[in-house]
Amino acid sequence: MKKEDVVKIGWEQKRDSAIEFGKLMLKRMMENYQEPTRAGTPKGDPIGFSRKKKWAALWMILYNRDSGLGLKEIAKIAGVPPGVLRVWRTEGAFKKEEGEACKKVGELIRDSIDTKLIGEEIESIKKKREADGPDKLSLLLSEKQTIFKILKSERENPTPFIKKFLVEEAKKRRIRIIEIDDSDKTFVTRPHIEIKNDDELYAWAACLVCFDPLVSQPLVRILRSRIDAAIGGYIGIASILSAACHVRDEKSRRQWNARPEIKDLTKSMIEAWIELISSPEARKDLGPKTIEETAEKLKRFIFQQLDL
Repeated sequence: MKKEDVVKIGWEQKRDSAIEFGKLMLKRMMENYQEPTRAGTPKGDPIGFSRKKKWAALWMILYNRDSGLGLKEIAKIAGVPPGVLRVWRTEGAFKKEEGEACKKVGELIRDSIDTKLIGEEIESIKKKREADGPDKLSLLLSEKQTIFKILKSERENPTPFIKKFLVEEAKKRRIRIIEIDDSDKTFVTRPHIEIKNDDELYAWAACLVCFDPLVSQPLVRILRSRIDAAIGGYIGIASILSAACHVRDEKSRRQWNARPEIKDLTKSMIEAWIELISSPEARKDLGPKTIEETAEKLKRFIFQQLDL
């Protein structure tokens, strides 16, 4: 099979997933929408969007001429004539609704991924504390720095051993302290869609290239900090959004990868991979097999980037 055909098939699969994910999120956003009425509104004053117009505005999250849907495809999904959708898109209120929808959906995707991955990180830290016992703390070692991860709740109410470690040992050895927020407010009350497994997680990330570029911004903006904090899973998300991610064709792939935030993401991802495979502590915790598999992923990624 030709490379072009592989790229096209991959794009079609991502596009179909994006439509399904989009429908899931937009139905949630429309659940409590009350269609406005003219009653009580002075003649000539705007009264807001009908359900059909609101629905069409929300579907513009998938308008992406390079790698998503065109206006005709969106009009068909939204159930409006293409000509009507073109006219609506000339209206300032409609364009504003588009932008707000992109922001809300982007934040929902970011928060859904955060809820899963940071939730897993919290559980990992708790298990390490149980395994360490009262007089030991697991540290993450690399060539550049030593890291200690602490839960926000632990920092606010530290055990005597952790308190002494933070005051004396951490400062003396210049250990980098990374605090993970485990408050209920952060991980329970904020809106998110449950992501059950890694396949589903990476499917969410992969379909982002088919959305309006604004949708990916909330996730892209926090990825570097999550990778720098050595939170598991985010390197995989970054690799999907970076140069290994094929869009519709080679031209659209180059356009996606040329975006400054994607370039920065690629750099941070490679740095994190190198840190992982060179860390003695990671080799001990994860085992030689995982480290070898990670090194192989890094090699394939660089080869893909260089078209080797």
